[in-house]
Amino acid sequence: MLVPKILNNYTTKIFLLFMALWFACFCLGLFIDLDTMPVNNQEKNILHTNTSEVFFLLFKNNISIVLFNTIGLASFGISCFVSIIINGYSFGLLISNSLKTNLPIYLLLKNTLPHGIFELFGLWISATAGFHGTLLFGKVLRSKLISEVEISTYLKLVAISLFLTILSVFIETYYTIAHFL
Repeated sequence: MLVPKILNNYTTKIFLLFMALWFACFCLGLFIDLDTMPVNNQEKNILHTNTSEVFFLLFKNNISIVLFNTIGLASFGISCFVSIIINGYSFGLLISNSLKTNLPIYLLLKNTLPHGIFELFGLWISATAGFHGTLLFGKVLRSKLISEVEISTYLKLVAISLFLTILSVFIETYYTIAHFL
């Protein structure tokens, strides 16, 4: 399998760190309501646009997050952590607010799980890639050589995260939105 071969010891630890951070922030979002985020009016009208417009809107949003994460080396990894914290907390808050409005949890999960699984793994892997890039950048700053395997690992992580993110956009556009909303 492709994924286990590229996840060496420290890359695996980074990936698990981002998963744990996401779940911790998700739990915070469930129980602590700091709902101060502005509402994006663009998302409110998503059901009133044609399918190709929905696809490109979701594509642009999701790819920008993946790219934000994968170039995390520019922020020394801080952007990766910020992205994971915001995403985890926001999803926890979404679940919490849905439960407060008596929206059945099965309906919420039915509308998020089909694409959300791929989107989440794409997010976690892109953050892992960005932090991996930060570690490589640190090696360069310390005048150490970067191996081809390390560069290859970074590029594979980016490619996998992009693939999963694009797949999630297809599923969200042509399955979730088309069949459930």
